Amino acid sequence: GVTVVEARPAAVSATAGTLPLTVDADMFALNKGTASLEHAGGANATQVQTVRLDGEFTEPIGVLKLDVEMHELAALEGAEALLSQHLVRDILFEEHELPPTPVTRLLERHGYTVLSVRQGLGGPILCAPAQAYSRKLWDPPALLASADPARARQRLKRRGWVSLRGRARVPGSAPR
Repeated sequence: GVTVVEARPAAVSATAGTLPLTVDADMFALNKGTASLEHAGGANATQVQTVRLDGEFTEPIGVLKLDVEMHELAALEGAEALLSQHLVRDILFEEHELPPTPVTRLLERHGYTVLSVRQGLGGPILCAPAQAYSRKLWDPPALLASADPARARQRLKRRGWVSLRGRARVPGSAPR
C-alpha cells in the first residue's frame, strides 16, 4: 500500500518549458526559501524545466502541498483539468495576502472551499482565512482548499497530537 515517489528536477508552472529560477544565495544558505520563479533575472538566475501538473497526474490525489514561493497561481493554472474534475481533494498552500486573492478565486471557481490552517498549541486549527491573518506570526498563513470541506473539518476536529495513538505502549503491557 505504499506509493512510490519519484523526485524530478522540475518546477510546476502554467506552462511546460523553461523559466529562470532566481536564488538569493545569502538567504538560501539560511534555508529561507527564497528561490523563486517569480523574481526572474539577476546574476543568480538559472533556467529550470517547468511542467504542468495536468501533464504529470491522471489519478486522484488526496493532498497536494504547494510550496512554490509566490508561484501558486501559475502552478494551479497548470492544473486546471485536475481542479475542474476535483481530482485533487485537498490543496495546502501559503498565501501572503488576505483572501480573496487570484489564487483563492481560481480555487473557488472550481468549487473548492478555502479555509485556513492555524497553528495551535494542541495541534492545527481549521478556521476562516481571516482568522489566520489576524494572528499572523512569522510565516505566511497556510490555507487549505478542499473539494470536501466536511471531511477536512472532521479530520481536524479532534484537538491534540495523536500521531502515536495506538502505536506506543508501556514496556511489559499488553498490545492494544
